[in-house]
Amino acid sequence: MYFLKSNKLVDMIKLILKIGLTLGLINTLIMLGIKFFLSPELMFSGIYMGVSFILSIVILILVGRKYLRTDVHPDLSYGESLMHIFPAAFIGFLITTVCSILLYQNDMEMRATVLELNLKSAEVGYSFGAKMGGADEADVAVGLEDIRQDVIDKAEEQYSFQWSKLHFSMVGGLFTSLIYALIASIFIKRRIGPA
Repeated sequence: MYFLKSNKLVDMIKLILKIGLTLGLINTLIMLGIKFFLSPELMFSGIYMGVSFILSIVILILVGRKYLRTDVHPDLSYGESLMHIFPAAFIGFLITTVCSILLYQNDMEMRATVLELNLKSAEVGYSFGAKMGGADEADVAVGLEDIRQDVIDKAEEQYSFQWSKLHFSMVGGLFTSLIYALIASIFIKRRIGPA
């Protein structure tokens, strides 16, 4: 009996790894395409983030259906699907994160892009808050200069493509993977037998 359960566990781990590796490799190939054929700014655009979100879910659905919906296991509940897809999505996320760190940790163009985006974000946030608080233009200009200098001073520690930020990425990746898995599992589950 223990041997049968052990084989099921090994089979489950193999399926999780297949799905996770497929997701991670496809996302990494997309990232490589952006790095070498497009611009780094694209990675931070809303369009890219939306497409990436949808594409990751679609990949999980397609690969999950391929590997989880089999003749050996004709019935696949939502919970069983989720049990496979959540760790697979997290593995895919980790692969993509590690590859992005390897690719961008010493990339000066990406560092400049991240700094520029951080400056714009800080400036817009500060200007909006200061004007809502009733500050005049002279105070806003002085405050903006302080904010810009602060962002520039902290640019190295704010850069997310470095090994020291991996644990923060992993925490965020758990939540992202859970969302992906919750959605994808809806489309992967299958009930053949009587309800």
